[in-house]
Amino acid sequence: MRFIVGLFVLVSTLSVSAHELKGSLPDHYPPYSIVGDTTKGIIPDLLVALNSFSDHAYKAQPNTTRRSLKLLHEGQIHYRFDSERWVTNASDYYWSDAIVEVNDVLVYPASGPAINDIKQLQRLANDRQKPLRIGTRFDYHYPTLMPLLNNGNMVRDNFYSEINMLKALADKEHGQLSAVVIAEHVYDYLLRSRPELVGELVKSNRPIDTALYQFQFPKTDNGRINMLYTNRLLDKLRRNGELEKIVNNYTQ
Repeated sequence: MRFIVGLFVLVSTLSVSAHELKGSLPDHYPPYSIVGDTTKGIIPDLLVALNSFSDHAYKAQPNTTRRSLKLLHEGQIHYRFDSERWVTNASDYYWSDAIVEVNDVLVYPASGPAINDIKQLQRLANDRQKPLRIGTRFDYHYPTLMPLLNNGNMVRDNFYSEINMLKALADKEHGQLSAVVIAEHVYDYLLRSRPELVGELVKSNRPIDTALYQFQFPKTDNGRINMLYTNRLLDKLRRNGELEKIVNNYTQ
């Protein structure tokens, strides 16, 4: 009972002492973050919506995965964005409720063999004399690919952006990739701006993995407080339909 009362007081007093919550968002991960002359996307719009309800000011700057983790560990930022499914040491952090569900899909050349799920990818990798080359994002973790990567039947070609990954896949003259792994929302968004790739590439009709995109907080007392407070705001945005509206604005 004392724990419940204490937790209630903790959460209730958060709105009293306002302060700035500094964070980091991906340097370019459209449509979640679109970095250009101005930064827009699902996450920047979400932060604006959170601030309309919050006594704290959520602010975030674009950074690479490695840089943002360093800032979080050093205590220079309060949060970043990731999924506990994509982090090998997920229990070392606090995680918010889901912002959006992310489906990873395989994309392969239209002229190549169909790769519509992880089983087809595994069969293709097992039947080759050389390891199958697959495009991935630098510093990203892919749980469902680990068995193929660990047994040597598949190797990663790492890229710093999804568009470069897709260009390499569509390169018929120099291309060595059999497929790439990409979030479905990202692929669909990029294809709307790069229609020349539509006829060259095919998206798998089933995801190879599904994860929840979340706020990631350090496992400290303040990290726990910020996680609880953020969850309360996310629940408001979910119940009033604003969160769905933000996601649909970039994905439909």
